[in-house]
Amino acid sequence: MFSYEALDNAALAYSKLVSRIAALRQDGEVDMAAYEKMKKAFTDALDNDLNTSLAVTAVFDALRADTNDATKLYAVADFDSVLSLGLIEAAKRVLEAPADSEGDSEIELLVSRRAEAKKAKDYALADEIRNQLAEMGIVLEDTPSGTKWKRA
Repeated sequence: MFSYEALDNAALAYSKLVSRIAALRQDGEVDMAAYEKMKKAFTDALDNDLNTSLAVTAVFDALRADTNDATKLYAVADFDSVLSLGLIEAAKRVLEAPADSEGDSEIELLVSRRAEAKKAKDYALADEIRNQLAEMGIVLEDTPSGTKWKRA
């Protein structure tokens, strides 16, 4: 069943996944034995009626694996060639994004307007603003202390 909350959760999960990939360093050599174990889990998921949910879980598992970053990056790049989520490209954009970019004040204004709309229970406007921010490449995370944003 579709819901905006589920959509927001998916966007947040993608953003976290990209952030974890961006934090990896291309140091060392690829451990092919560790990679083969990760690849088996990934291919087993896809062999199970093309279970993409389980395949994405294999990507998360690869990032948690007890191996070096070079192996993790190699596995993620290989898995993403099948999933086509643009993970490596998105991670590169995160690394290349300047810390204090122009337009941050506009983003802050839109985020605060969205918070006001949610407080006034004008969810249509809040969704419209969220969609506008998403088109700008901004991912929102609603937390108990307020909404946080970052570039996707």
